[in-house]
Amino acid sequence: MKLITQRPRPDQEYLVCAELINSDVLTATGITVRNNTPVLVMCRSLIAAGMPPDQAIEIYRGATLALDEPIAWQRCEGVNAAEEESLKSILGKWGAPT
Repeated sequence: MKLITQRPRPDQEYLVCAELINSDVLTATGITVRNNTPVLVMCRSLIAAGMPPDQAIEIYRGATLALDEPIAWQRCEGVNAAEEESLKSILGKWGAPT
């Protein structure tokens, strides 16, 4: 599997390619995640490892492009926003500052 390929856009240094194995395992740049939502967990893992949140990523199943980065990051951003809103709601009920 090729992890770093061409520049996807002029403003980005490289493209991260990930490999989807079955429906619950995803591997990229030395990180392997197993989860029922592997793309979301991989996005979070890559960001935690220091990858910029707007970095390009493509998900492959074998040689077939299964998901490209705009869709993947949109899903991650949507889930993150929902979790943040939920956390604010819970903290608000406890009287904690949000």
